[in-house]
Amino acid sequence: GNALGALDYLAAVVGISAAVIELIADEQMRSFGRNKTPGAIMESGLWRFSRHPNYFGEILLWLSLFIFAIAVGIGFWWTCIGVLAMIAMFLGASIPMLDGRSEERRPAFADYRRRTSALIPLPPKK
Repeated sequence: GNALGALDYLAAVVGISAAVIELIADEQMRSFGRNKTPGAIMESGLWRFSRHPNYFGEILLWLSLFIFAIAVGIGFWWTCIGVLAMIAMFLGASIPMLDGRSEERRPAFADYRRRTSALIPLPPKK
């Protein structure tokens, strides 16, 4: 039959979580940008736990698509390309570029970088 299974529900939860994380992270950054002082660092809300929570949400969205593909049972092995490409792009290019630029422009960024996870939201290091 076409009944929904556990993987369908897991994919839906991951996808909805991804959208919520991206929405919150983007709104927090938009609000910060409107009230920003020169040299300030966004380090509250989701940004306290991850330097790039919006990218984390994007990766989760692609992961949810991969899980949906597994649930459907099609030749799903190739559908991991999306999530792997996003991880490679963010870890290999976007995060190093943005962090490097932030470190050049904001003296306090080095400490934020030291104590805050690059991608996966984790409790800050002491």
